[in-house]
Amino acid sequence: MRSPIRPGAALIGGMILGIVFALVVWKLTPLSLGGPSPSPTSTMPAATQTTVYTVQATPLAASPGGSTLATLTPATALQVLGAQGASLQAGLDLYRSLDSPTIVYQDPATLVRAGVLASPSAAQPAGSVTVAGSPWQRVHLAGWVTRSATAPDLSALWSQASSLYAQSCGTCHTPHDPSEFTGRQWVSQFRAMVPRTSLTQGQADLILKWLQAHAAKQ
Repeated sequence: MRSPIRPGAALIGGMILGIVFALVVWKLTPLSLGGPSPSPTSTMPAATQTTVYTVQATPLAASPGGSTLATLTPATALQVLGAQGASLQAGLDLYRSLDSPTIVYQDPATLVRAGVLASPSAAQPAGSVTVAGSPWQRVHLAGWVTRSATAPDLSALWSQASSLYAQSCGTCHTPHDPSEFTGRQWVSQFRAMVPRTSLTQGQADLILKWLQAHAAKQ
């Protein structure tokens, strides 16, 4: 005849089984603290998006080290979407004229140029708008840039542009104050002066953007 199981032993046995079961469930269930942890190459969440600026003529590639979608001018604003090693994934909402589908602008009203596309298909159409009586197409551009080719703000770039402008244009005449012309007027005014200087294309693009940023209102 079997000895009856004492109540105390049954209670201890049940506790042991409960602990074992809890440990098995914990081992098989992924730890979650508000969602899965992103890998080093994953896209950053929207809440962490920031704006950076190109510090020179910068290729925008289809993938890190991949084919070039566009060449961006200095001081072009980029919305950071993600990161992978030495590269940043960036997005841009731009405009282009239907007459020149490879030239993209940050602002069609002041003709602030953002860069040149490798082909019209590099940017995705996103609607249309009329500016100063002319039709413009909204486009979205996304790709990858080298992290070292960006800066978190424009202060150093504007300081560099101001110095270059004074040095390059002050040799022939007293430099015009940026507020003497509108952003659109500076395009033709400044481009007429560039051939008389030793500025590189990248330096000229930077100075023009600085002039347009500090120009008279339209």
